[in-house]
This record gives sequence, C-alpha cells and structure tokens, in this order.
Amino acid sequence: MSSPLCDEGRVYGEQWKRGNEIPQTCYDLPNIKGAARETEDGYIAEVLLPAEALQHFRPQVGARLGLNINITVKGQGFDREVYWLRPKDWSTLHLPHLWGTVVLSE
Repeated sequence: MSSPLCDEGRVYGEQWKRGNEIPQTCYDLPNIKGAARETEDGYIAEVLLPAEALQHFRPQVGARLGLNINITVKGQGFDREVYWLRPKDWSTLHLPHLWGTVVLSE
C-alpha cells in the first residue's frame, strides 16, 4: 500500500502480513524510495521497490508480478481510498489471483 505525502515529496509504503511470509505488518518502510506531487487533475507518484523487498524473486525484464495498489488520499474533512485493480478487503488480500498484473521493463 502506498499513500502520496505530497507535502513531504514522498510516498508512505506498507507491507501487509498475509501468512507466514513476514513476522508482522510493516509500516512506513524506510527502504522504499518514492516521490509524489499533486497536479491539476490528480497526483503523480513513483515508487521503487528494492529487489530485496520481493522475497524469492529475481527481477528481470519481462517478468510478471501480481500487484494490487491502494492509495489513501488525504482530503478536507475525510480521507478517500482509490485503488487498482480491486479495493482493499479480505478477498483481495487472500486471493492474489484477483490482482492486476504488471510486466517489468528497463
């Protein structure tokens, strides 16, 4: 999960615990690099996930990854969540075959 922190020019990233893959959910991951800024019609955010953050995966051009992105946008009076491909709920978390697919490139 990532949230644009435009005032700080960065993104806030988390890694959710789904099973036994990590000891606990991690918040505001220090090794994730990113930038965020607001535009006239939305946001631009870039996120770099270091290879060591992807367990048992050797990144290479053309590799395919399942990915679901949820972004919390801070607003006046309330926050809202936008997402690609599915909203954050139990079925999304536990059924990764429902996630979108990204292809790595240079």
